[in-house]
Amino acid sequence: MAHNTNRSVGCSWLAAAGALAALAVLALPREALAQDCSSFNPADWPAPSKPYFMIAFDTSGSMTTDVNPISNDSCGLGTRRLDHGRCALRNMLQAYSGQVNFGLATFARQMSNCAANCGGCTFANFPGNSGNTGCGPEPACGLPNSGCRAGANIVVPMQIDDYWNSPPTPSNVPSLLTWVDGSCAGSTELFASGNTPLNGILRDMFRYYQASWTRPGGAPTYATPLGTAAQGERPCRSVNVLLLTDGDETCDVDPADPVDAAADLLAGFAAGGINWSVRTHVINFAGGQISTSDAIAAAGGTGSSYFATNEVTLSQALSDIIAGAIQVEACNNGDDNCNGCVDEGYKHYADVSQPCYDCVVHAGYATEAACRAGQVA
Repeated sequence: MAHNTNRSVGCSWLAAAGALAALAVLALPREALAQDCSSFNPADWPAPSKPYFMIAFDTSGSMTTDVNPISNDSCGLGTRRLDHGRCALRNMLQAYSGQVNFGLATFARQMSNCAANCGGCTFANFPGNSGNTGCGPEPACGLPNSGCRAGANIVVPMQIDDYWNSPPTPSNVPSLLTWVDGSCAGSTELFASGNTPLNGILRDMFRYYQASWTRPGGAPTYATPLGTAAQGERPCRSVNVLLLTDGDETCDVDPADPVDAAADLLAGFAAGGINWSVRTHVINFAGGQISTSDAIAAAGGTGSSYFATNEVTLSQALSDIIAGAIQVEACNNGDDNCNGCVDEGYKHYADVSQPCYDCVVHAGYATEAACRAGQVA
């Protein structure tokens, strides 16, 4: 009897301890209960790492050309390529912000002294501009491929997906929208002035993602939006440049220069303990050689360029590119949405040669761990 009494007391103590532990868990803040990959409640899963897109928008003088056939864009901005481009970009930002993080760069010109109706604007080259108007500096670093060309002006730095911080950094979407709202108040609006430094803008996208970008003249400096392994940055994050241009390179002599720049982005770099590769997507907006824009896209790892002639076809190209970078978790023993979890939300585990199924039951494995180990090649 003594033995049974002790066992009863022991069980009572364990039950009481379990109840206290359960109460303690319930008392924790909601955040402390999150980050549970095994939960079937999506609210418990870590947030996906949002794809990054630096938008490299053509602001050369040829963007004043009317679309063909001449038509107004749906935003009421006008009939020019610039107007249709701003409208399509505005709609994309409003549709995908929250799922994707964006930054915005123009070619290497600065606009100032604008009235709200965009009258009276003046444009200036950056200090050290080399060659034609709006090409940007090119320090003497040697050939080939004009690798030192600096042809960008980052007007809105990337929204940082700093899921390791609380609270997160404020959204940059309001700032992005000031560049496509049809008002030049504050001299913030996409413009059309100067040449087309495709090589230079891609070189600056590399510099920005790798470490930092400083506007020629000394300020501002924007640090890379990519975190470090120590901060919890995930190497699976999709990192991209979206180059929208209505013409070919007009600043550097060799048309292979922007192709080489896109190839360098794809080859990537090491930063913060992570090896990164940056894909370059290209939209040829009713100008330039298709073969040239295709070559840039191929070197950038995206196959071929898109061709657009107006807001409608441009919006479709933008949607295809952005939506293609947003991944949904599948049952395949991989982290498709880059949130640090594998196959969250699925009871089953994947066989590399068969549809998703419960291999513990159907393949005779004793445990889920053995199932995973045995089924994944």
